[in-house]
Amino acid sequence: MAGKKIVDLMQDRAGEKSPWVSFEYFPPRTAQGVTNLEARIERMKALGPMFVDMTWGAGGSTADVTLDISAKCQNKFGLETNMHLTCTNMPQEQIKKALASAKEAGIRNILALRGDPPHGEERWEATEGGFNCALDLVKYIRKEYGDYFGVSVAGYPEGHPNTISLVEGGMDALSEAEKGRCRVEESGEVYVCPDSDFEAELDYLKEKVDAGADFIVTQMFFDAGVYESFVKACKAKGINVPVIPGLMCVNAYGGFVKMTKFCKTRVPAELASQLAEVAEDADAVKKMGIKVGIELSKRCIAAGAVGVHYYCLNLEKVVSGIVEGLDLAPPVKVMPKIIDVLAARKAEGKASVSLEFFPPRTAKGVENLMARLQRMKAVDPVFADFTWGAGGSTSEVTLELTKGAKQKAQVNPNMHLTCTNMPKEKITGALQEAREAGVTNIVALRGDPPHGEEKWEVTEGGFSCALDLVKFIRQEHGDFFGISVAGYPEGHPDKIVEVAEGEEGLSEGERKRCRVAVDEATGEKKVWVCRDAAFEEELTYLKEKVDAGADFIITQMFFDVETYVAFVEACRRRGINCPVVPGIMCINAYAGMKKMTDFCKTRVPSAIWEALEPIREDAAAVKQFGVHWGTTFCNQLLEAGAPVLHFYTLNLETVTMKILEGLGLYQPPVTLESLPAAPAQSTLPPAPPTTADKSTEVATTQPGAMFA
Repeated sequence: MAGKKIVDLMQDRAGEKSPWVSFEYFPPRTAQGVTNLEARIERMKALGPMFVDMTWGAGGSTADVTLDISAKCQNKFGLETNMHLTCTNMPQEQIKKALASAKEAGIRNILALRGDPPHGEERWEATEGGFNCALDLVKYIRKEYGDYFGVSVAGYPEGHPNTISLVEGGMDALSEAEKGRCRVEESGEVYVCPDSDFEAELDYLKEKVDAGADFIVTQMFFDAGVYESFVKACKAKGINVPVIPGLMCVNAYGGFVKMTKFCKTRVPAELASQLAEVAEDADAVKKMGIKVGIELSKRCIAAGAVGVHYYCLNLEKVVSGIVEGLDLAPPVKVMPKIIDVLAARKAEGKASVSLEFFPPRTAKGVENLMARLQRMKAVDPVFADFTWGAGGSTSEVTLELTKGAKQKAQVNPNMHLTCTNMPKEKITGALQEAREAGVTNIVALRGDPPHGEEKWEVTEGGFSCALDLVKFIRQEHGDFFGISVAGYPEGHPDKIVEVAEGEEGLSEGERKRCRVAVDEATGEKKVWVCRDAAFEEELTYLKEKVDAGADFIITQMFFDVETYVAFVEACRRRGINCPVVPGIMCINAYAGMKKMTDFCKTRVPSAIWEALEPIREDAAAVKQFGVHWGTTFCNQLLEAGAPVLHFYTLNLETVTMKILEGLGLYQPPVTLESLPAAPAQSTLPPAPPTTADKSTEVATTQPGAMFA
């Protein structure tokens, strides 16, 4: 679908007092760089740019990448795109092909430029069969495409760098106008575009506008007076199209010095001095860049700029700070708290679903997961949560996924946050970032021990437990966040211990939640359980978390419905009256099921293993069984009053979606192949076994590291 011309978007906004923003990006050199940039562009969409533009390398050196990213911006990210197109080393056929590709992608806007000289060359030379200048390109676009494309061109408030030269005689040799746009080096050398050349450039700019350019985007400058003078000079020449100030974001001191020197840009002495003072402090430079950007933007807007175009250099921190500081970003949509959604769903009598995912290790994995979430949102999940690696090891990815779920998939995210190896400052930063993104739901956890360690240790200056985290969130953020916490129907894995005397030494309550297994190495029958005293202590602690401000509980996985029923009853006896959401581990693969239940010391009814053992080598049959068992299990949970079915998806979708289809909570596309209703080789009874079935033996290895 074709986009809109930027000049028309400007006209639509003409009645609004609030100016707009736009961003420029350049094509990275590597595939990973492209992936990272696309993720960044999508995040920065939240800043509300009117358009984005993508540069075009000399001689079309980045043509394919520029076209590809531009097409994605236009069609995938829904951003109006202004694609650069240059004459440098570009024969007419290549220009023709580029314009056709842009039109095919629905791109309606072109920034027509002459372009830089090819890499390694100082001067620009026209290509035989090509164009001599941007004016030729503007004329060609209008001739071949009429009014289809919106066309913008470059303007140079201080003169084109090719016309800026050393002044013999220094400042004394300059006119007043030249003094207002000259560059003065530390050595005292003065560079300027002479008045005669500046006037010639204005004449040429008018030719480009008269040939069909809709608006002008300026080269960077750091003196608002330069922009003000340039706009007046344009009007004096009869140039009446919008002149959009192009502002270079100061992201790093070295880059700032290099770029301004290369372009011979005027830098006010005060700014040069301020930046030099913090040159060695990267964070201070960024803060200065935000301050400078805000002040310069305000001056340009006061001078009549309808919008501001930022050369962000593919970075986001500084430009985000500028836009937010100007209060030009669109208001962030704040998601509803899950507890409120659950109450509304209950009143409507609707069954609810939620999904859990973990952060992939690669950028491609993140892309695949977001695509999967886009598909799985068809089940209308109440929320989707994303786990948080020990010590914040996945913090950036978790935050990216959390924001992506909200902004791209329009799914309400419930972000995990753990105490493990997390100093208070990092917790504070994560909560603030979530809040600024409009994320209102947090799963407060202690977390697993760091990779390679068996025991959890509190971090100095951090938190001792999830209770501390709940209290901190309520203390710092009041009622802004909805908070969920973990509950353990069979007891926390840390408290599940081996019972030497076997089942005979268990109480009735312990028998209902114990795990019985046979050690494959010795053939010895072993029993594990959370003893009654420890289980009661956990319930006491759970009530403390709820009393401190937790809205609802999400349980650890279990495979016996009566385990859930007994746990809810125990909670109610303790005065824990909030919703208790059952956490459901889908059976996707035999090995994964075995490993996970061994690791967490989970009770698994023997009938499940008896059904799985004969088909353990048949992956498809195991999935079929997982669908059959999961559908029955979930029906029983709903009958038992479960407020939500929370699926631990393990980042997989087939079994989860088929279960929901079986429950009547999802209607698949007609192209999706249906799995059989029951596994061909399974003899599983219609309902999962209850605690009345005391035989829970299964061959297993000794459990490994403790889950926390």
